[in-house]
Amino acid sequence: GKIEVEKLISRKVSLDDAPVVVSNPPQPGEVKVLVVPGL
Repeated sequence: GKIEVEKLISRKVSLDDAPVVVSNPPQPGEVKVLVVPGL
């Protein structure tokens, strides 16, 4: 079967915001965060 990756991404953040996001606990209900350069 296929893995539907989009369903696993609960939020997208910019590369500039990534250090703050990954250094803090996940938000309630957060599954995965996708870091997108140029977002």
